[in-house]
Amino acid sequence: MQICMRHSVNPTYYLIDSISTCQYQNQTYDPHWPLDASALFPDRFDNFYNHHFRLASWIDDFPYLYYGKNKTVLGMGPTMLDEMARRLHFSYELFELSVDGFWGELVNGTWRGMIGELVRKEKDFVINGFVLVLDRSQAVDFSFPYITDSYTFVIKVPPPVPRWLAMVQPFGVNTWAALLASLCILALAFHLLVYTDSSPIYSHKADVLSSVIWLLRAVLRQSVPVIPSSRGSRVFLLCWWLAALVISTSYMGNLIAFITVPAQAQRLRTLSQLAESDFESNMLDYGNFVPGALKSSREPVLRELGDKLSLVDSYDEGIANMESGSHVLLEASAYIEYYMILQKQESVYFLEEKLYPGYVGWLFRKDTPWKYKVDQMLSWMAQTGLVSYWRRKNFEDFRRSQGLPAQRVEIQESLPRPLNLEDLQGAFLVLFLGLVAAALVLMIEVCMTKMSAE
Repeated sequence: MQICMRHSVNPTYYLIDSISTCQYQNQTYDPHWPLDASALFPDRFDNFYNHHFRLASWIDDFPYLYYGKNKTVLGMGPTMLDEMARRLHFSYELFELSVDGFWGELVNGTWRGMIGELVRKEKDFVINGFVLVLDRSQAVDFSFPYITDSYTFVIKVPPPVPRWLAMVQPFGVNTWAALLASLCILALAFHLLVYTDSSPIYSHKADVLSSVIWLLRAVLRQSVPVIPSSRGSRVFLLCWWLAALVISTSYMGNLIAFITVPAQAQRLRTLSQLAESDFESNMLDYGNFVPGALKSSREPVLRELGDKLSLVDSYDEGIANMESGSHVLLEASAYIEYYMILQKQESVYFLEEKLYPGYVGWLFRKDTPWKYKVDQMLSWMAQTGLVSYWRRKNFEDFRRSQGLPAQRVEIQESLPRPLNLEDLQGAFLVLFLGLVAAALVLMIEVCMTKMSAE
């Protein structure tokens, strides 16, 4: 390989095919030279020499770019851009919205929104939070991905479970059904063992119902005055009493827990659970790719979510639908968290499984030659932890400005407290139902006695 070198303060190197075409001094490459890419291609672009950039922007994109008090532009984007401008010597100009009022989507082969402004070369680059997707990368150049983001569903926190259900919450439905069936079978078996026994274990006529009540004494931790003497009954009772001890202890332990710490209603956690639920979903109509991607997805769960998705004209409409309990709201994770803070919506939660997680970067015109300078700065900021710090600080500062604690805290009643009537209403309800049942039985017995006497 031949190298032509022009003598200057910063020599420029040219790779050539033959010596005859070289107009400069020829030198033969020596493998022992400390020659690398930076030596072959020295960086002559130190800064932007006070160039003024016009940015395609949307100043309502928390935490990347948004308005603070007195229309002050805040966010990660301006913070990062100011640091770059100080080091690379340039100025910039932001705009409140895109020219056509759209975010950036491909419609009938034409890009709208901020991406459209870059494609038409009306603006220089974009610092809003755009996620890297295939069609965007074919239209514009993405910077170094300095952070990740996703889309998420925000759901209204379901109302707490009624406190009177604490009496039945220690066991699930299947457990209660299994216990009831087992007790009936065991009562029948016990009745067959002892109904011929001479030991008076019953205070009245022996029947299966009396056997059920007799066996329940162990579950309720009541002693028995007489143990039957029939064959096999004592082994039977030994096994039953051991099982009853475990059942009653498990019930009492869970009952104490459910009374002292109220149970929360079941929350959705995955996209499949949301797709199977009765919830409809809303998303603001601003030209995002998500609605189209969901409706055309080959994944059944995502396609089901797309079929349930409807677009709304304002966030107020979407929040009203969410508060009614019939809808959930879909939006970029960072922005929807910001909007919930702005609306002081603390009684909501975010679906744990995220939708379309991806890398976030800045956008540039296709084949922008100086993009590598911005990439170097973005890489440095991400690797040193500054990006994560600025993101966290934006959220904490904004929560404080809204009169909220810096960190979002789930409300939990886990502190020690005295029990009140609401905690024990299940026990009083059982007592009331028992009294009503006893009164009904008494009335039936009185009526039957009078009828038999007549």
